[in-house]
Amino acid sequence: VGLIDAFRRGELTASEVFDADRIARRHAILDLIGGHHSMDWSDVKFYYDPIARRIEPVAYESFSAFKLRTLAGSNRWKGRSEPGQDLHDQFFNDEEVFRSYVHHLERISRRSWLDSTFTALGPALDSASATVYREFPYKELDRSIYYGNQAVIRRLLDVPKPFHAYLESISKDSVAITIVPIEGLPIEVFGMVVPGGAVIPPVGKVIVPCRKPGRLGEPMRVTFALPPNTTPLDRGSITLSCSVLGASVQK
Repeated sequence: VGLIDAFRRGELTASEVFDADRIARRHAILDLIGGHHSMDWSDVKFYYDPIARRIEPVAYESFSAFKLRTLAGSNRWKGRSEPGQDLHDQFFNDEEVFRSYVHHLERISRRSWLDSTFTALGPALDSASATVYREFPYKELDRSIYYGNQAVIRRLLDVPKPFHAYLESISKDSVAITIVPIEGLPIEVFGMVVPGGAVIPPVGKVIVPCRKPGRLGEPMRVTFALPPNTTPLDRGSITLSCSVLGASVQK
């Protein structure tokens, strides 16, 4: 009760109260099966692990085999948690939770993962399907929906363009760039790639928030401190290295 109350008040983060990996894994699986129905407040259940001293999710009312249209974590990242925020907004504004969530999305969206899962669960699925068939003979296990959802997950993680970036200024010791969010997922900026391949990290951690649907992205200024004796830069020689927060592939 103390942990939950501190979380609701904004005194503790999601990863300080909940098992971040299990929260992330469950929501990644909900994306795979199209089971977002169980994110409704009335279906959210938890178990307190007294050894780990963390609260973990109980999978409940996770209706399966619905086509996926958006990710559970899309359009949520603001970069901060606030008291009174929706539970899932608080989950997905925790960096540890979000990184783990994207890691599990990459893992379960591989076709080989689903192939091995169906093989391991084969006997149990056959038995359950036979039981369901007695009362609902028109219901069949359509595996193509799961594979289709995997493809949707892969496409949503493979953002075609992470953000708009505009060169603001170049001086002897720094470069300033204005970034405008356009995606529904947070984008981490690792650095500025200069001629020769060197990567200059930004001043401070930079995670570009998502653009809320129906609204313009809010511009943010990112500064890069240039090392001494850096080759003079021009507008056409600068690129940025980035990825969806937690993704293994950089763009």
